Amino acid sequence: MEPATGKVACAACGHASPAGMRFCTRCGAQLASVAEPEPAPAPESPAPAPVAPRAAPPTAPPEPAPTAVAPQAAPPTARPRWTLDAPPANERWWRNPLVVAMAIVTALGGGGVASWQFFIRSSAPASSIRHVAPPSVPRPEAPTPDPVVPAVEEDVFVARIERVLERSRAGLRAARTEHDYAAAFDNRTYLVSVLDGIDASGQAAGLARAYATLRKALFASARADRGHLLCACDETLPADFTATDLKRRFARQFNPYARRNGAATVDPDRI
Repeated sequence: MEPATGKVACAACGHASPAGMRFCTRCGAQLASVAEPEPAPAPESPAPAPVAPRAAPPTAPPEPAPTAVAPQAAPPTARPRWTLDAPPANERWWRNPLVVAMAIVTALGGGGVASWQFFIRSSAPASSIRHVAPPSVPRPEAPTPDPVVPAVEEDVFVARIERVLERSRAGLRAARTEHDYAAAFDNRTYLVSVLDGIDASGQAAGLARAYATLRKALFASARADRGHLLCACDETLPADFTATDLKRRFARQFNPYARRNGAATVDPDRI
């Protein structure tokens, strides 16, 4: 280093480079280091005070293993978290003037419409009001019974009744003319059994009633004849009256069917 200029001469090429350069500015060779003044020693700091050793932190006792805890049921009176409380007093609808005004207008408008309709209905004549009849509910139809087929034709049935009447004349003659009440009783009892053998199912209702009336009349005559056999007194008169009344009723019921089927009409005094 040249003390006068403060430059450092390169050992390789001899070029003088500025002080402080580590390499030659011409050839790039490393320059010799320049002795720099040593820095002043720093003032010694006082020795640190001895620090007492820190005690080790106390170790916590091991935590016990968690035990299974049964979940507790919520109390029955617990309110759900999402339940809304009542709004504060200043937020209630009747304290809002706009809401109150709308409610009043709505009420007045509805009342006005109702009053107007009532006025129109009351002022309209009664003839202009149309009454709508309630819808009629169809009634369930009753099942139609199957027609009953008669056991025999009507003319055949009337002919059988006519033969019973012809035989009853023999019993009437035995009772009235011969006063043979035993023969009359046998005659009436036999004819009742004959009627029981005739099937009246399927015949017309009036003809079936006439058949039943004739059976009752012959049964009443047999009872009256039996009464005459026992006592021959006036106590048999009620039975005779009952038999006579039934014979007359039978004649009224049977004669229309007798005429329609070409049979002889019945005289109640000859049964």
